[in-house]
Amino acid sequence: MLLEFVHITLGASREYRQLKKERAMRVLPLVLIAAFAAGTYAEAQTSGQSRREQRHASPAEQACKTEIQQLCQGQKGQQAEQCLKDNESKLSSQCKSALQTPQK
Repeated sequence: MLLEFVHITLGASREYRQLKKERAMRVLPLVLIAAFAAGTYAEAQTSGQSRREQRHASPAEQACKTEIQQLCQGQKGQQAEQCLKDNESKLSSQCKSALQTPQK
């Protein structure tokens, strides 16, 4: 009788584990699709922001992109241009000429 109880309990436990495993296998593809979609959406948002920033960047900011990253981290617009002017001796010739060209 005790052996019968243990056998029934173990059998039920195995069935329960099998059901849990089957449920997990059904849900896994949905979780993977959701994670992929979220990552793709985030990447699209980031790419859109950088394209917008490039469109609004002045000619000096475009020509001096490397120098701004190295010398004027975190600065944009007029602050970045002033930083470049303050570090004129460290600039490439292309960047220097872009700074000296009058802007429209």
